[in-house]
Amino acid sequence: MTNKERFSKLLEILNEGLIEKEQAISLTLLSLIAGKSIFLFGPPGTAKSLVARRVSKAFASDKFFDYLMNRFSTPEEIFGPLKLSELRKDRLERQIKGFLPDADFAFLDEIWKSSPAILNSLLTIINEKRFTNGSDVIKVPLKGLVAASNEFPQEGQGLEALYDRFVLRLVVPRIEKKSNFKLLLSSLGANENIEISDELKISEELLSKIIKDSKSIKIGSAILDVIVNIKNKITKYNNNIQKQDETEIELSDDIKIIDISERRWINIMGLLRVSAVANDRQNIELSDVLLLKHTLWEDESQIQAISQIIDEAISKKIAQVTNFDGYKNTLDSVAEVFKRQEYYDGVKTIDKEAYLKLNIDGEFYANLDGLNSGNLNPALMLKDGVLVPSQSIKYKFIKNENSQEITVYNYSSSTIPTRINYALNPRPPKKEELGDIIYALDELKNNIDNNLNRYKSEVENFFATNSNIFISKKENLIAIQNISSLVDELESLKIQTINLKKEMEKSYVE
Repeated sequence: MTNKERFSKLLEILNEGLIEKEQAISLTLLSLIAGKSIFLFGPPGTAKSLVARRVSKAFASDKFFDYLMNRFSTPEEIFGPLKLSELRKDRLERQIKGFLPDADFAFLDEIWKSSPAILNSLLTIINEKRFTNGSDVIKVPLKGLVAASNEFPQEGQGLEALYDRFVLRLVVPRIEKKSNFKLLLSSLGANENIEISDELKISEELLSKIIKDSKSIKIGSAILDVIVNIKNKITKYNNNIQKQDETEIELSDDIKIIDISERRWINIMGLLRVSAVANDRQNIELSDVLLLKHTLWEDESQIQAISQIIDEAISKKIAQVTNFDGYKNTLDSVAEVFKRQEYYDGVKTIDKEAYLKLNIDGEFYANLDGLNSGNLNPALMLKDGVLVPSQSIKYKFIKNENSQEITVYNYSSSTIPTRINYALNPRPPKKEELGDIIYALDELKNNIDNNLNRYKSEVENFFATNSNIFISKKENLIAIQNISSLVDELESLKIQTINLKKEMEKSYVE
């Protein structure tokens, strides 16, 4: 049985009878497999404790410690009572069997209601997996801790370091969908005790192998680029907050800097590696990066910003848009100039003969005797989605009532001091005069088609190769919603390009 098959079956069993708790179950299971801690935030009565107890059933070990903390909680209730026999020897040694220092997995409900003294003792257990018992420092077997609360740790209590150890953080809301609420009313409640066969349970040996294998997981440059992009966007988000603060703009108390320590980044990458192994992959993929949505925020005010940053970064990677704005601007400029453009016959000059032709931006490209040797033919190129001229000489004109005055420039913007007065006879465009533009529109359409096909293919590939049993289909769909929007816009640009070409073809004369 592969890892993915095992964990998929476990998730199916663990979710039996639960409503809208799939995400909490999945992320809690992943955190315990990875040996990390998870914080479940939500109001009372949202099955946070049930989630923790159920997930603990997925493991072969039955050493699970469960405690509801309060401000009167004592160290004896968490770490075990003092041994009377040792007290007589002036030794403060605890009986830890059946308590947190002896547990493989633990659930601490209402964690922030406990005293700072107890919480700070937890820091050593979670971080270093060590516990000082009397004169001995013992290695604790704790592999993962699930904590829950309907509040965040209070500032000024010195709990920042402990809170930072919870690599995964998840909001567990009340049931949101109306249909699911009706289902809840009709149910008899979820049973905490579920049946999982011994062969399906996660053994100590399997956990050790997963952790060992995760250290060999590769992180490709493309994934690193996405994560660096996410970090850069977070930095920009923080800078914007600081700029507003410097200008004394009144900010909401809810808006806080997103501060992510280097230690946290290391733990996050360890989690992504385990996710890859659990999904039978050798590499971290984009669907693993989606887990960052549940690792980078500190309080609710940051969740939306983090989600948006990650969705945009992943969407950009799936569909690397090349000069999308260039396509749009080109089409707009062609349409604008075509509608206001004038074409002329019978060019007459006072002192020199001139052959003139208008470019789409309204500038002349020409060959004037005495100013330029050789034949300078007008031409257009499609470069990065933008129509550009290939010539090095350009002419600007000033239109008068009966004539136009032309001034000759080169690309260094220096003026050749020659002015030519001439009269022009307006007429419809000729077929050959629109040839370059129509050809360029065809190229633009082909470019749009190529991008459309690539985006659609990459979206299909994302679902085919990036499947992650710990990420819901809804989250995957949200991650690529920006691509769907791009596809719609490109489809619209393609139609505009075809229609503009048809309009031009109808307008010219042979």
